Amino acid sequence: YSWRGIVKTAAGASHTVGLREDGTVVAVGANSNGQCDVEEWTNILDIDTGPYYTVGITLDGTLVKAGKIPGELLWLIQTNCVLGV
Repeated sequence: YSWRGIVKTAAGASHTVGLREDGTVVAVGANSNGQCDVEEWTNILDIDTGPYYTVGITLDGTLVKAGKIPGELLWLIQTNCVLGV
């Protein structure tokens, strides 16, 4: 995993995620819930993490996620993305 060209990082309970300038994402650390399964993400504009998940927003506004996100929290994340909060 290359951490070159990182423009943003985020950290969960036991994982760290980096957004590269080319819109791809890299992650390291604990992956017990799949929170580091971001290697296929492309065209990502922004990233964030929680204790056991990673989320990203693509250039077209699509929410991508990896890991375990409680249902009510996923609703809140999706709502904030749509509203631009």
